[in-house]
Amino acid sequence: MEGEPNNLNDEAACVEISQTASDPLKSWKDGPCIPKHWVCNITSCVGY
Repeated sequence: MEGEPNNLNDEAACVEISQTASDPLKSWKDGPCIPKHWVCNITSCVGY
């Protein structure tokens, strides 16, 4: 989503990606960090 993630009101520090969107990488939005399974860090490796 345009302008996301933006940590609205300093209460949305986690990011969600819609798996059902036509282009999931353009569906990013932020939300509260409530007990869900979140990816906290990911490293991109060239060649893998």
